[in-house]
Amino acid sequence: MTGSWNNVIYSRYHTQSPRTRQFQGGATGGMDDRFDLILMSQTIMDAGGITFVPGSYTAYGNDGNHYNDSINRTPNTAVGQTIANAIHYASDHIPVYVNLSFDTPLPVELVSFTGTRVGDGINLRWETATEINNMGFEIERSKDATNWSKIGFVEGNYTTNSPKYYSYTDLIRSSERLYYRLKQIDNDGTSEYSHEIEVAEVMPKDFLLSQNFPNPFNPATTIEFSIPEQGYVTLKVYDMTGSEVVSLVDGIMEAGIHSINFNAINLAGGNYLYKLKWNNMMIAKKMLYLP
Repeated sequence: MTGSWNNVIYSRYHTQSPRTRQFQGGATGGMDDRFDLILMSQTIMDAGGITFVPGSYTAYGNDGNHYNDSINRTPNTAVGQTIANAIHYASDHIPVYVNLSFDTPLPVELVSFTGTRVGDGINLRWETATEINNMGFEIERSKDATNWSKIGFVEGNYTTNSPKYYSYTDLIRSSERLYYRLKQIDNDGTSEYSHEIEVAEVMPKDFLLSQNFPNPFNPATTIEFSIPEQGYVTLKVYDMTGSEVVSLVDGIMEAGIHSINFNAINLAGGNYLYKLKWNNMMIAKKMLYLP
């Protein structure tokens, strides 16, 4: 509100003092100034689901007709006389309240959930945008999308508003079609299931190098590639001057999809190149490390 607060046009917002006369202590002055406010911290706002209901702010007992006067002078159109008397004698300020809307946000906002075959099994990845009281995820597998069994657990990030990335490798050797789902569990034990994903047995037909995930990263990321036939493979990381930083793979590998972890904790931030060579063929991609 703009202008002078000690003004009759703002009288229904004033909270001090509910009296114009003193009686064995207590401030006087009448309802002619001072505001008592209800504030919500940013932490509460960030958690989501709590909003202020516009127009609900109320200086309880102030009907706007007692500017520079005692709150219990009759008539008081906001409250009954008994309550007006109680406010008058009980406090140097009158109560303030607001209405808040408590929507029920989803405990976890799942952005993506994927599964790919790698050299040692099936790599599952998922990303969340926000989490509220998220204890973690149980990973479940099925051969028929009907009968499910728990195969692992990944700890959550409890409450966060920043994107989080998760992965889990199911060390299974199978040519069958498989299904996966996540069981997200709250700190209080309640849970809900993600959508189901299907992973088919498909051997790669091409020599491919995927973009590292996540990218940008800090400090670890995963690099996936596929080779259609057994062969000699090297995967190396270079800085932008062309100097080799680390060798991640150097040897014979079977045909299939392979996943390699890279940790840049001891490196300087910036852009890097990773190069994959197989049977005299080469692919290179760029990645960004943000420490």
